[in-house]
Amino acid sequence: MEEMDLCSDGFVQDGRFENRIGYTSKLYPGVIFQKYRKDLNSIGKIHLTKDFKGYLPDGKYVDLKNIKAGELIAKYDSLDIWTSRGCSDYLGINRNKEIYFYVKLNKQKEPRYPIDDKYYSEQQIEGIDIVSDCYSTQQNTQKNKPLYIVEGKEVTEEIIAEIKPDDVESINVLKDISATKKYGEKGKNGVIEIYLKKK
Repeated sequence: MEEMDLCSDGFVQDGRFENRIGYTSKLYPGVIFQKYRKDLNSIGKIHLTKDFKGYLPDGKYVDLKNIKAGELIAKYDSLDIWTSRGCSDYLGINRNKEIYFYVKLNKQKEPRYPIDDKYYSEQQIEGIDIVSDCYSTQQNTQKNKPLYIVEGKEVTEEIIAEIKPDDVESINVLKDISATKKYGEKGKNGVIEIYLKKK
């Protein structure tokens, strides 16, 4: 498959996914899945083609047959616009290093740089890449975890997993101000208090 952000000669590689090999499914028209590595069955990248109609991970709806770069730029507050590796046949529009939108580079257009913003804003989006960034996903997951309290003591998720439902007397969930008022900064992502039955 064509990699819109890489050189066509195949020399430059992207270590975040298996390059130039994709998998399709009749269940998901316009979607090409790419593995993280050949020997792993985990998805490293999802490429959306012109046949894709649907929602992006950030909740925005797109119909790739009918969206121009300018319309897409208007949908978002902050974008890194007109990125390119220089050897690619496409210009990129980047959202948080996870969602990449592409327009075809017109190699006949002179001068090529600086980029003609008005011209490329009128071009159709040719494809979208959604790249899985395990590091930032893991970081965000860690940041947003609630604080667990069992019988007044702070515990880990592993300890929570060992508690049998039959042993639980009650569960109390604290959010926002009530969580931080009682537990300070540790409670900023919410607090789950668990009380056990007396034996």
